Amino acid sequence: MAGKQTHPHTGLKVYLIRHAESNNNLASCTMERSEYERIREHDPTLSEGGIEEARQLGQYMKNHPDKFDNFIDQCFAEIHCSAMTRSLQTADIISKEIGLDPIVWVDIHEVKGCRSRGQAYLGKSRGQILERFPNFVLPPEITDEGWYFLGREETEEEAWERAGRVWERLTHLSELDEYQGKAILIVTHGLFLDFLMGRLCNREMKGPPRFAFYNTGYSLVWLKKPRTIVHYIDRIEHLTVIPLLYRNGELDD
Repeated sequence: MAGKQTHPHTGLKVYLIRHAESNNNLASCTMERSEYERIREHDPTLSEGGIEEARQLGQYMKNHPDKFDNFIDQCFAEIHCSAMTRSLQTADIISKEIGLDPIVWVDIHEVKGCRSRGQAYLGKSRGQILERFPNFVLPPEITDEGWYFLGREETEEEAWERAGRVWERLTHLSELDEYQGKAILIVTHGLFLDFLMGRLCNREMKGPPRFAFYNTGYSLVWLKKPRTIVHYIDRIEHLTVIPLLYRNGELDD
């Protein structure tokens, strides 16, 4: 007897996107590591190339809906991003093409947090974010002081636990009636994406396999019963120029 099959329009499709190229990304690929760490910004903006990458992805989503394996009218229901500037900017550019107001999700920030040269920073305040991105939906944990309140660099173990919480929330959303047959976008970060995919495949925190992602590369995961399906990882056919990846193939933020 054949096993019970789920309806093809059930569950939640999640597009995981690495933010566009930041000034830190550009610097890390073009200078020695010691020099990069000296000038590294705690909350960098997108580079000129990164702005173009995000624009190309947004236009590709708008102009080629047939390329995205969605359920209902080939539309996206939501776009989420972290509170880091490079993620905010990327989501802003994409959202203007596809007509959605981005929702900020603090827990999808980069591994190690908002930090530079051993010092932690609070990140952008609620007012600073809304001044630049007035249509963004902010959670209450982003305050007038900022959003990164750990007071130190996050450990990898803490980030690994955070990745687990994010998957738990996505799994919960996939079981809610209002998300059945929907597709959402998550604009997050390279190292955190590696941890998310690691959680999905039940690996040890830093065990194999490891996952590296291009700036604006997008991956599709379908959360549904009885099993989650990874459709593809790190597509970049929207880009006219292949972006920089990682210096010497190393994972970096």
